[in-house]
Amino acid sequence: NVDDLMEETVLAALGEATPDPASLHEFSQLREILRQCAAQLSDTLKQVYDLYIKDHTQQEIAEVLAIKLGTVKSRTSEMVKKLADCVNPQRGNFGRS
Repeated sequence: NVDDLMEETVLAALGEATPDPASLHEFSQLREILRQCAAQLSDTLKQVYDLYIKDHTQQEIAEVLAIKLGTVKSRTSEMVKKLADCVNPQRGNFGRS
């Protein structure tokens, strides 16, 4: 399950520290926002996202989707930007008038 994978990744990054309830609540909220943002991605970016969050390398994603590695890199970059802009809309307007 993707939610379990994301939670395991975050908890593993915390190492030995036991997260406090406030941190877990914040993580849960962020996970829901990210899920909503991912649902707005184009089908081609969703394909990359789905494999990316399952910890596939870009090379593996290229092989699974039968596309060039450069295309995966471009789509990954676009996906990350779109997700970041969605999670933090202010960021998308940074430096724009």
